Amino acid sequence: MKSGFLVFFLHILLPLTSVNQITASKDFIRYEDCKTTINDVVNQTVQWKITKMTKSWQIKLNLKNNLIRTQAKQLRDKEDFLNTMEQTNKNLESRLVSAERQSKSIYEKLTDQISTQAKQLKEKDDLLSSMTQTVKDLKSRLESAEGQSKSFIEERTECPNGSPSGIYKIQIPGIKYFEAPCDEDGWLTIQRRMDGSEDFNRTWEDYKNGFGDVRQEFFLGLEKLYRLTDSAQYELYIVLGDVNGTSKYAYYDSFGIDSEAESYRIKDVYSHFIGGPAGHSLIYNAWDKFSTYDRDNDLSNENCAVKYGGGWWYDRCGISTLNGLYLKDGVVGNKVFGIHWGTWSPKAFEFSLTFVEMKIRRINPEL
Repeated sequence: MKSGFLVFFLHILLPLTSVNQITASKDFIRYEDCKTTINDVVNQTVQWKITKMTKSWQIKLNLKNNLIRTQAKQLRDKEDFLNTMEQTNKNLESRLVSAERQSKSIYEKLTDQISTQAKQLKEKDDLLSSMTQTVKDLKSRLESAEGQSKSFIEERTECPNGSPSGIYKIQIPGIKYFEAPCDEDGWLTIQRRMDGSEDFNRTWEDYKNGFGDVRQEFFLGLEKLYRLTDSAQYELYIVLGDVNGTSKYAYYDSFGIDSEAESYRIKDVYSHFIGGPAGHSLIYNAWDKFSTYDRDNDLSNENCAVKYGGGWWYDRCGISTLNGLYLKDGVVGNKVFGIHWGTWSPKAFEFSLTFVEMKIRRINPEL
């Protein structure tokens, strides 16, 4: 039976031919003799199997260990990342808290500023309201004062003698009151040339109504002159100056003009020249009508107002033209005429005067 088992076992471990050879051999080894050999083979086979399985499990174990190490590293990396994120969050929270504090501080400051500005604005509004009311009160008082002084203004028909020099309101019958320069001696300025700021080459209507600034260059107006000189007797004082600073005057003890119906004709001045270093250049202008570039009333074949560049009481253009073209340097060019007063000097027409003031004053205003 043992021999049969041995043969079976040999069939398992050895090829069929070898088994047959062994079993057929006369020198077949007895079971007892082969027992040690079989055990060795079995042990070797088992050991080989175990070794093979061990190596396989070892490989698998190594793979598992590697996977575990990789996963552990990934876990540590994630943990580090989470720690970093946590620290970042803490930093952000700290900055957020700081920003909230700053925002709160800024908000409180802005609130205080707005409150202060609102208070200041209210104070300014109150001040403005108070000032507005003050202005209204002053305006009311001024209107009241104007109403109280209206009769006084209406009665003032000439410059006040002995009062300070300045701009006064004059009221004469037939026209609205107007402003005029008056000096302390009672002279009323009716015309002024000083810097060329005003154009005197004007229409008939302009000369009739007046133009310019009574504080600078101006012409009072023919209608006002007529109303003034028709209501009382006036005298005339003319102040002249040249570019070198030389000043002269001419004085007439009577001056007046007619109405517009008579073209504002100047009355007799021929015999009323009293004196003055400037001389008597109105000698040829007695009873001459006033002329402008659009209303030619002179006795010349040409329009003298066009020739000299300003309205005047022209005869045949004559030797005086105080409303002519203003030349700042006083130089008269070729065929250019300026402001002339023929009796100023023998060479009066070789240059242009640079300053003129015509003044009138009522004679015996107390009568």
